[in-house]
Amino acid sequence: MKKFQLFIGILVLTALTSCGSTEGFKIKTSINNYYYYYNRFKDACPSEKKAECPQVLDQGLALDEWYKRISEAKEANERGGKLPLQLEALKKAQNVSESKCNGW
Repeated sequence: MKKFQLFIGILVLTALTSCGSTEGFKIKTSINNYYYYYNRFKDACPSEKKAECPQVLDQGLALDEWYKRISEAKEANERGGKLPLQLEALKKAQNVSESKCNGW
C-alpha cells in the first residue's frame, strides 16, 4: 500500500511540475520563433531605423508587437500562477507576425 501511495504522490508531483513548466515552454518556443523571423527581418533591413526599409515596415512593426508580448508573458511567468491572457496575446502577436513575414 505504501508503494502505491508513493507512486501516486510522485505521479501527482510530476503532473504539477510539468503543468507549471508548460507556460515557460510555450514562451521559450515563441522566443525561438521570434528570433528566426527577426533575423530574416534584419537580412531584409540591415538598418537600425525601420523607416529606412519601407518595404518591410509592416513586418518590423509586427515583430515589435510580438516582442512586447513575449516580454509581458515572461514577466507574468516569473511572477508565477496561470497566464492565459498573456499566452493568448502572445499567440495572436506571433500569428500576425508569422503571416506578415510569410516567405522568409
